[in-house]
Amino acid sequence: MKRLAVWALVVIGMLLAVAAWDWRRANSLADRARRISIGDSKEQVEKVLGKPNNVFSPPAAGETNAVFLILSVRRETWAYGPKFDLRHSIHSEFPFFWPFKFRLFTPDTNDVRIEFGSSGKVVKVTVPTS
Repeated sequence: MKRLAVWALVVIGMLLAVAAWDWRRANSLADRARRISIGDSKEQVEKVLGKPNNVFSPPAAGETNAVFLILSVRRETWAYGPKFDLRHSIHSEFPFFWPFKFRLFTPDTNDVRIEFGSSGKVVKVTVPTS
């Protein structure tokens, strides 16, 4: 029984460490994203922010699914943000405890968003306010 408690504490400690690292990374993203300027290339953005969590592309010209057209992005958008969100999931009621971020059609509201025009240059940078 004692061994089980030790393993449980180790697992909980590891999860908290990963969540703290992810939270710190997400907070530094906002500071670094402020260095991105309109007209920067994808390579410059990747140099400052690293690889994006998700890349969202607009629907193809022949796409006819109305739901997808309404929910999707209009320009290629790179999303940067936390992969875990323990802060909000802990306050959720039981079966909705889910600490992982799930992005389907667009970035999450708390993500740093970098939008690119057809030329591959930055046209808009959105940094969430705390």
